[in-house]
Amino acid sequence: MIIPSIDIRDGKAVQLRQGRDLVLTTPQPPIQLAREFNRYGPVAVIDLDATLGNGDNLELIEQICRVAEVRVGGGIRDVERGKRLLRAGAQKLIIGSAATPEFLSQFNPDHIMVALDHKGMTVVDQGWTASTGESVLDRGLRLAPYCSGYLCTFVDVEGTMQGFPLKEALRLRDQLPHPVTVAGGVATTEEAIRICRDGLDVQVGMALYTGNLD
Repeated sequence: MIIPSIDIRDGKAVQLRQGRDLVLTTPQPPIQLAREFNRYGPVAVIDLDATLGNGDNLELIEQICRVAEVRVGGGIRDVERGKRLLRAGAQKLIIGSAATPEFLSQFNPDHIMVALDHKGMTVVDQGWTASTGESVLDRGLRLAPYCSGYLCTFVDVEGTMQGFPLKEALRLRDQLPHPVTVAGGVATTEEAIRICRDGLDVQVGMALYTGNLD
């Protein structure tokens, strides 16, 4: 399954390279993009401002949740924020920095995806700025009782369209107990199709916005 991604900063849909460098800002409002992308399946909506502690786009994301099937991530570090998004209609919450058993246990696992954002297979958090020292596999297994899926972002290639590290992703597919959605580096329609045929969902951003992915 293809999961189009809408990354929001200052109320606009943007694409960054490796979470740092602004590459493009889309002319369409995020809510319009969500309606369009939802024709293909669930949409991932990521609040970049909340991730980095530079404000948030909560009200806009709530509006998007009311018109599309949405997985929401970015800066969900308190329970009330998470529950507010679920009340607005979010299908799943993507939890990264706050993903501890104590925090996640306050939600139904069916509503939770654990973010396994990593560099060199070591998990990073706080907007990809801090290494946790924990491996992707260890984190995924440790938090498995509290979630129903994973979003595994290969930060080293994210936004680069340099190709996706499929072998590493397949190992995670085989070793983790829940479905894995992968992101980072996908460059073409053919590559996305291959990833999906191998039993992974693929979250796409840059390749979609630049027209490389049809």
